[in-house]
Amino acid sequence: MLDGIREVTGVEVGLMDLYAAPTLSAFSARLDAIARKGKVPLVQGIAAAKQMPVSPVQRRIWMLQKMFDAPSAFLVTRLYELPEWSSFETASRCLLVMQYRHAILRTRIEMSDEGLFQVVEDPASCDLPFSKESSQSDDLIQTLETWRKRKDLLGDGRLWSALLLSSGERVFLYVMFLPAATD
Repeated sequence: MLDGIREVTGVEVGLMDLYAAPTLSAFSARLDAIARKGKVPLVQGIAAAKQMPVSPVQRRIWMLQKMFDAPSAFLVTRLYELPEWSSFETASRCLLVMQYRHAILRTRIEMSDEGLFQVVEDPASCDLPFSKESSQSDDLIQTLETWRKRKDLLGDGRLWSALLLSSGERVFLYVMFLPAATD
C-alpha cells in the first residue's frame, strides 16, 4: 500500500507515518505536510469520465450474461415492501432522485469496436428503467420469477431495473441489478 502511495503521489512515506495517523483524514493531512516539506505536488482530482473501460470482472459477468438463455442467473435482486399509500408516481420520483445523484444508476455497458465500456449517461436525458404490474396475492412469486427471467429486462446495456408490484393491498418494490455494477 505504501509503495502505491509513493508511486502515485511521489511522497516518501513510511510505516511510522501510517501508524502516526491512523484515520484516513489524519493520514491525508500528514501526506500534505510531508509533500509541502519536500515541495512535491499531490495528485489533483479529475472530473468523472463519461466513458471508462470495464474491469475484467465486469467483462466476465457481462459476457456470461449475454451467453446464457437465463440472464437472471447473474442478477442480484431485492424485494422491499412499501407502505400502502405508495404509488408508482411517488416511487418513480424517489428513483429519479437516486438515479440523478448516483452515477452508477445512470451507467450502462456498451460494446464498440474498441471493446467494452461503461458509459455514464447525462442525468437530464437518462430514462428510468422502472415499470409497474398488478398481481393476485397467490401468484406474487410466479409474477416475480416470470419478470426476472425476461431477456429484455436489462436491455441497452442497463445495469439495473425495478418493478413496482401491487398485490391486493400490499405494495412491493422489486429491484434487480447486475453484480457488474458493483465491481
